[in-house]
Amino acid sequence: MNLFKMIKIHSLIPLLFISFLIPLKAQTTIYEEDIKYGNHYGNALLFQMPYCSKKMVKAQWKESVNMHFGKTSFKNIFKGISITDANIKGISDQPVDVYYRILDTKTDTLRVATAFILNDGEFLSSKTHPEEYENAVRLLTDYAYAAKKKCIELELQDSYDYQGTLNDEYVKLQRFKGKLEKENTSLENKIIQTKQKKASSEKQLEAIQSELEGGSLSDKEISKYTKQKESLSHKLIDYEDDISSYQVKITENKDNITKTYKDIVKKAEELKDQKTVIQDIKRKIEEVKK
Repeated sequence: MNLFKMIKIHSLIPLLFISFLIPLKAQTTIYEEDIKYGNHYGNALLFQMPYCSKKMVKAQWKESVNMHFGKTSFKNIFKGISITDANIKGISDQPVDVYYRILDTKTDTLRVATAFILNDGEFLSSKTHPEEYENAVRLLTDYAYAAKKKCIELELQDSYDYQGTLNDEYVKLQRFKGKLEKENTSLENKIIQTKQKKASSEKQLEAIQSELEGGSLSDKEISKYTKQKESLSHKLIDYEDDISSYQVKITENKDNITKTYKDIVKKAEELKDQKTVIQDIKRKIEEVKK
């Protein structure tokens, strides 16, 4: 996961991948600064790397080193990585030790430091070895360029992944809304059917009541009609309860449909914004290729 994504998660800001990567056509600024190396300080060449993870930057550095120096072994030392006896054309005819470290920073931008320790133990600097220093600057500029390009490619992949998540959520909301609407249609049909059953039972109850009030029934018939009357009365109560529960559920679903529709509109806007983010990142990648 890249650093920008981590920042968004920990800050609990609603997820929207907005690219803050600097234009890659802009030249990387390499500057000098003394950094701590063991118990003493030495000159190093630094540049800034915005919105990239330390893991990615280190991996890209190792890849760049292997490309320029040949297959090389790395050693973790003094909170950084060191290479012993590297053959670096343009820096020195003798083997060179290289020390690489990502300096701690309180901002979102990583500071990447690389020190070249010459055969006599001296740290490469623009004052003591100006020509070799310029070669080192070109070397690090190439690395910074490749690392920034990799950052953008990772940012693009993250943005595509996030777009996929947004689209899945959008489809899920659409399906949920459709399910609620379908359920309400079914409930409305049930209300119609239940009202029809209720009307039929009411007619039967009226007919039974007429028979009971006629006064020419035997005790057996009176008992039979009385039981039927009680059964129909219970059914009418059940029908009323069913109709009421259907109506309550329909109202609840309508509220959820309204809310879901608002969520769908909001999600559609997020998808639209995310497409813009992806296009912006693609433009940066095209700039890198130029």
